[in-house]
Amino acid sequence: MRHNSDTAETLVADLRASLGHQHCPVEIAPPTSPAYPDLVFVDSTRGLIAVDVHRSVDDEARAEFVELNRRIEAFRADTQPDEDLPIARVLAVGNGLSTTARSVAGRVLVPVAQISDWRWLDLIPTKTPDPHALEEVRATLFPSIVFTAKLRRGISQEGADDRAALRVVLDQQQAQIAEREIADALLLTGPPGSGKTLVLAARARRLATEHPDWRIQMLCYNKTLVPYFRRLVAGLPNVKVSRVWEIAHEFGIRFSYSDDNVVSAGLKAAKHAGLPQSFDAVLIDEVQDFRTAWIELAHALLRPGRGGMLLAGDHAQALYTEGDPEKYLRKIHPEHLELRRPYRSTRQILSAVQNLDPAFAIVGLDDAPEGPPVDLVWAASWDEQANCVACETATMLANRGLEPRDIGILVTQYRGAYGRLKRALDEYEIPYSAMDPKDKSDFDLFSNTVKLLTVHSAKGYEFKVVILFGLEALPDPDASDPETLRRARVAFVGATRAMDNLIITYTRDNKFLTRLSSDEKDVARYSWPDDYEEAASG
Repeated sequence: MRHNSDTAETLVADLRASLGHQHCPVEIAPPTSPAYPDLVFVDSTRGLIAVDVHRSVDDEARAEFVELNRRIEAFRADTQPDEDLPIARVLAVGNGLSTTARSVAGRVLVPVAQISDWRWLDLIPTKTPDPHALEEVRATLFPSIVFTAKLRRGISQEGADDRAALRVVLDQQQAQIAEREIADALLLTGPPGSGKTLVLAARARRLATEHPDWRIQMLCYNKTLVPYFRRLVAGLPNVKVSRVWEIAHEFGIRFSYSDDNVVSAGLKAAKHAGLPQSFDAVLIDEVQDFRTAWIELAHALLRPGRGGMLLAGDHAQALYTEGDPEKYLRKIHPEHLELRRPYRSTRQILSAVQNLDPAFAIVGLDDAPEGPPVDLVWAASWDEQANCVACETATMLANRGLEPRDIGILVTQYRGAYGRLKRALDEYEIPYSAMDPKDKSDFDLFSNTVKLLTVHSAKGYEFKVVILFGLEALPDPDASDPETLRRARVAFVGATRAMDNLIITYTRDNKFLTRLSSDEKDVARYSWPDDYEEAASG
């Protein structure tokens, strides 16, 4: 049974305190990604030591060591240590070990209560690892970056009002798309913040007003976007906002989130039974997250010769599925138009995002509004990152004229982040709403509180200020591995929720952060708490 989320951090603190007393030549990397071992030690005489913490195990802990091996492989894939660099396996167990620390087939089991006396190290043979290979791993686990000496005094909101004015009025191209005739289907693409959702809402409002007897159907993937869309088309009873499974249920068609064959078979049977074409217009947002069969279903319900189907999306923001929506689009040959000017995020934010990876190239970058640099802030641990986030938020609310609702705190993973951030926000007495990824029904996007969300839950939203926590936990995208590409898009989506200011906190370097830190033009670097005026004066 695995430990709770705070056990490894507590163990790190205890081990650090014991190092001096035991004269132990070990460096300790704190836990960061849940995909990695809970702790990684760097020992100049033994190499790397990977430790997982469990409450209890059976006598030989076979399953737990298999799990640790998987975590080590994930760690190797991201940090890329020399293949010859040894990594010893250790399980620290809270209860149930009948003896003191012991070796099991070359691996070590040690009671948590005994781990800080370090005698269990004698069970790991010395191998004199390559010092150069060790140094490369140290550079990854213990980054050393020279930060600016100027104390940080909070964000800059210069030019924010002018940027806001650009975001609420459709430009000529957007207006033409909202008002044009669509014979059957039109695919609308564009970079983040280029107004795709605004065009959908404007088109829905126009069609609903001109044709009050029509049914205008808006579809989205993300449950949290439904109330947002409903507010955009409020007062128009003939505009319906739904998720795909809801329309499948309405027309008695079996639905699946993962198997297109289920939906296709259900649709075929429904057509055979006389499925009515009930929608006069269909508007789909975030189409990149739709599966092929879902689009086929929506298209089958569309009445020809009316408002057509408008699909909006951006493949770079696909987080949920690799369902290949273009497979069905290739069958129906939609028109294709591209929005090329980003309005939401500043050029500095988009430039920093683009530099994360070549796959994140931004169309129309030079046309984006100017703004302040992206702030990249290093802290010694995730607890310190959380304290930094709370301090930043409190400073913004006290000094910068922002409302709590203007600030979004986005995490790349729920585990290990939410608890720390909640405690820090509570300590600073900051009003916030935290979305539970498992139950989003009670979350109110429009309440005047700071929003704490996962990046996945924040998809489609925007905030004047975004604080992105946990970027270091993401893998570097590999063009040959669709899963790492999908996970890496979390960085792209999270950063582009920011309108005026983007703050990224981190503890451990990865390739994303190395690229960010090298951008001296559009990224400002700080260290918490050393570079903070509030922390320094406190």
